[in-house]
Order: sequence, then structure tokens, then C-alpha cells
Amino acid sequence: AAAVLRGRTRVERTGGLAIPVAAAALLCNSYGAFDSQVNQGHMNLNVMGLQSGFVSPEVLIQAGNHASVARPPGHIWVVPALTMNEDSASDRKHLLGFIQLGRIEKLSVVLGMTAEGSPTGLFTSQPPARMAGPHYQRSIDWMSRGEPGEGPAIINVSGFRVGVLSGTDIDNPNITRELANSGVDMVVAAGEEPAEWGLGLYHQERATKIRACETGRDFARFGANGPLVVARPRGHSFPIIGLDEAAWGAALLQAREGTTPFREGGWIFPYFVLWVTLAALLIRLSLGILKRRGETARS
Repeated sequence: AAAVLRGRTRVERTGGLAIPVAAAALLCNSYGAFDSQVNQGHMNLNVMGLQSGFVSPEVLIQAGNHASVARPPGHIWVVPALTMNEDSASDRKHLLGFIQLGRIEKLSVVLGMTAEGSPTGLFTSQPPARMAGPHYQRSIDWMSRGEPGEGPAIINVSGFRVGVLSGTDIDNPNITRELANSGVDMVVAAGEEPAEWGLGLYHQERATKIRACETGRDFARFGANGPLVVARPRGHSFPIIGLDEAAWGAALLQAREGTTPFREGGWIFPYFVLWVTLAALLIRLSLGILKRRGETARS
């Protein structure tokens, strides 16, 4: 405050303003004091994802049989990228077998499909047992155009509301905040490694977990050609790398129903700074033009 009020130079005054502004920005983007957790005593949900490139339905059913041997209750199975030949009776048989296995195990199955021509990419075993969509994993070519997904899905698993993102949903910068406002307790993403999507979408995908934490939700991303990434609202983010080519990665997510300063209005702060800065520049430019006109008229 002293620097702002008494600073003799522009640098001192600017520095005096920058420090509290930066502190306010950090506060608004941090996990606030409004935390609360649902289902006390039963707050955790086990999520498993197949850390693999594009897998066929045959490999999928084999991996599913292997994973079902020792499975904690309340599971979600996530497969980031499934590729199949719709004209192949064998592929259809194995895919239906995997879905049926999920229903027998009483778990939810999330499949990231590779094209719109494939079956709907989200399957849930929770009542009513149905195929929900559209929820597709578009190709890299589609992703390069920056076309957003058809929207996220919300599934009910063991009493929890889980927000599910496909690879294209990350093109919406507000998607995790919208999910939190819709009442989800955690966020799960099934996506490809975005290294070839272009720099903008690459940064957007990397920021998805940050946005989930800003809204106070645990986040798990299962990548088709990258490691499982788990992020928690208090700033803990860590990868879990599978040892095998098609390894299952597991994450334990906490269900949360609280809010954060970011959700309560902090997300507007960057836009506020942008507009105030733009207005100040326009005012200064206008005053400069008027001043020059006055000097010209007097001369």
C-alpha cells in the first residue's frame, strides 16, 4: 500500500499493485476453504484404465478378464482408444462380451471410440443398463481442426456422480467448471496423447486437470499413448506409468461436493484484468490524441 500511495516511480507503484493482484489470483485459483466430501465413510471410488494405444476388442476382453480377478468394489473401467472393424463379427462379439463382463461385475465401462462410425463410446452398467452418447474419440485430423466434443457425460457409480470427458471435450475451456456446477463428485477423462494436435490443443489438454482442481474435484486422465495422470485439488499431481504395453492403471479418487473461490467468481478475474487493461489503454490513447489536437490548435 505504501508503494502504491507514496511510490515515486512508476516501477514502485506498479510493483505495489502487482503483488496483491498476484496474491488474489492465486487465492481464486486455489482449493478454497469450502471443501466438503460426500458419503462420509465411503468417499473413495476405484477407477481402472487401460494404459494402451489403440486396442482391438479381442485384446480388450482379454484385459478385462485379467482385471476382473481381483477388483475392489465400485469400479469404473476406462479404455481411452478402442479401434474395431464394424463389419467383423468377431470384433462385435468381443466388444459385447466386454460390455457384458462389465455388467456382470456391476461396474461402469467407459470406451473412447476412434470414429463416429463406431458404436457409442460410453457404456454404463448402472440402471438402466444402456448405451449413452454420442461420446466419441475423434481422430487426430479432427482434433487439429479444434472441433469440440459432443459434450461430457455424467454417470452414476455407487452413489457418486462422475463426469466423463472424451478426448475432444477438452476443447471447451469451461467444461470442468460446468461439470462441477452440474454436481459431479469427480472427473475422469479418456483421451489420446495430444502431442500431435498442435500447441494450442496440447496446452488445453494439459490444463484440463488444473481446471478440475480449480473447481475442487479429483481428476484422473487415462491416455491412449501416455501415462495415467491423477490430480487432486490441493495441488498433488502425479503420473502412474504401467509396466506393460497394455497395462491397467488404477486410481483412487475422492468424491467431493464442495465449492471453491474459483467457482464462486474467481474464474472471471482474468477476464476482468483483460478488460480493465484494454479500457485503460484506450483511455490513455484517447487522452493522448486529444492532447496532441489541443497542442496543434494552440500552435
